[in-house]
Amino acid sequence: MIVLSLLLLVSGAVPEPQALTPSDETNHLAFVKKLSGDQVSLLSGVYPDFRIVKLCSGRFSGAGREEWVLGVWSERKVHRAALIWNRDKWEVHVIDDEIGKDANVSHSFPMKWQYSLDKSKGFSGNIKCGVDPEFKGDSDLTRALGDKPFFDLRKEGCEKNSIVCFATDDVYNNWDCLVYIPKDGRFRLWFQQAHAD
Repeated sequence: MIVLSLLLLVSGAVPEPQALTPSDETNHLAFVKKLSGDQVSLLSGVYPDFRIVKLCSGRFSGAGREEWVLGVWSERKVHRAALIWNRDKWEVHVIDDEIGKDANVSHSFPMKWQYSLDKSKGFSGNIKCGVDPEFKGDSDLTRALGDKPFFDLRKEGCEKNSIVCFATDDVYNNWDCLVYIPKDGRFRLWFQQAHAD
């Protein structure tokens, strides 16, 4: 059994276990201080022994309070999650599960967030939160090459909802931008950019 495990590891069939660096642990402690006890407890229920490697705030559901999109390290990989306020309580949203429901629509399937866990530099992954101003002026995100959103935020009643974008390639200027749709109770893929620049 040990020989088989080693063969699988050498062949690349089993990914090498990832570990966080001391700087990632320090960042986690700073990030977790920004959350309430209720939020930490909810995250623990979904991701036992989690570490936050990325955190950004916005009003993702259009609620009148700050909400969070997080990169959560658990079970030796990074998950995209959100803490969304729903009327009178916090909810954890597993973003990858939610946008997986968009696989049957006509646009490209939502891509995976491109990140790395470097043994010396720690976690690295590009994320943009509340990015509407990013589409103006000099930015990584652009509609200049003809990329168009998949749906109108105003028609969905989400024009005040913060958008979050995840880099989907570490070489090209590729992004998946998501928006939380309260009537659907989930995140949906709103804009996709794939540029080889």
